[in-house]
Amino acid sequence: MWLIDRYSQDWAEETLDWMDQLSRRHPEATPYFLMDAAFNKDAVLPFLRTHVAQEHWYALYADAPNASDRVLAVSPILMTLRNLPRDLLIELFRLTDGMPMLSLIITPEPMTALIERLSAFQVVTVQEMRFVLRLSDTRRLPQLVGMLNAQQHAELMGPTLTWYYVDRATRWQSLALPDFVAEPPRRVAFDDEQTADLLEMNTIDALMDTMRREQTACCLDCLSL
Repeated sequence: MWLIDRYSQDWAEETLDWMDQLSRRHPEATPYFLMDAAFNKDAVLPFLRTHVAQEHWYALYADAPNASDRVLAVSPILMTLRNLPRDLLIELFRLTDGMPMLSLIITPEPMTALIERLSAFQVVTVQEMRFVLRLSDTRRLPQLVGMLNAQQHAELMGPTLTWYYVDRATRWQSLALPDFVAEPPRRVAFDDEQTADLLEMNTIDALMDTMRREQTACCLDCLSL
């Protein structure tokens, strides 16, 4: 079942050409992919281990106490794109096709600093409970960022120059940048209003997933007639 639209025939090549333009515009920065491996848990991690050098990518759940292969297979993945061949990136696009799992971050921060920043926002405190915040799920990303207060927004983005994500129609959309730069936080906590927004968003996403499943089943039934 596809959770977003499929890529068009020319999408991969057009995206790579656009990324080349962004790299020329920001020569001092490094481009990264943020991928949500949970949407293709049987393929992403084996592909990276086989085809991409370990220094190019990092599973954000790697430091978890129970970081088994099963856990890493559903982890958000941060990957630097410097010096990666075009055909490898096209293969990565194939693995993300139809799934809300791909973002492009361009920042002057080194990979270790960006890992620290993203890791701080993996788990937030909600009403004294810990809640996993999947910024790598591009269906939720813009709403999650929109829920942050100004300080949290700056702590997440840091010196990021641009952050794009693939929307439900497979178009690249950009996130708003903060007005100032902040260091990563030690802990992220949501207030009551943010908590209510988060719960409402989860309900809407669950409803949309159910509708997509029912629509897919209906189409399959029609084909079998």
